[in-house]
Amino acid sequence: MGAPGQDIDDFLRYARVERQLSAHTLEGYGRDLARLAQWCATMAIPGWAALKPAHLRQFVAAVHRGGLSGSSIQ
Repeated sequence: MGAPGQDIDDFLRYARVERQLSAHTLEGYGRDLARLAQWCATMAIPGWAALKPAHLRQFVAAVHRGGLSGSSIQ
């Protein structure tokens, strides 16, 4: 695994080429993954491999407290 930014770029490239997702969907995925990567850095989580389900629950709770609706988080 590379740096979070590179991993995100690689995933978005895969989603665009292999899954043929729309530009709008890719933009949303990119924004959400960047937000998650920033949160991980703030929480001193060293990389995607160290991310646990409990961390994801904490992240979802944090973005919900920040005003994002449940349907947007999904």
